[in-house]
Amino acid sequence: MHFLEYKESRHHISPILFHNLKLKSILIIMYLPTTIAALLAASAHASILGVNTFSSTSCQAFQENIHITQPSHNRGNFPGGRRSFQIVETDADCSLIVFEGRDNTGGKLNFGNQKNKGTCWGATDGRVYQSFDVYCA
Repeated sequence: MHFLEYKESRHHISPILFHNLKLKSILIIMYLPTTIAALLAASAHASILGVNTFSSTSCQAFQENIHITQPSHNRGNFPGGRRSFQIVETDADCSLIVFEGRDNTGGKLNFGNQKNKGTCWGATDGRVYQSFDVYCA
């Protein structure tokens, strides 16, 4: 019998403790929408870079669009040589480097992170670019 009394008293919540739990629950419910909104606003910003690639100079002979939205290094090889590039979307948090060799080797053209949307970029001296490295902060 003593064991049962102990068990029952162990699960008993005092009025003061119940009041504190009730108050904490109310505060959590009050501030939860604000906290969720702040988290969504913080995660809403993503680094963005959209680049059209072309196999000819002056942004002729469209090949593909590279669209980056993740912060990190994004490296790759083009399926074929690329001679010109056009920035179609940017928030200036990403930098772009294109390389003459595969796997980010050889001569390079560094666009940095100061790019104007719509401007055609590339070499006019016959260079062909085989790979790219995009870094988004």
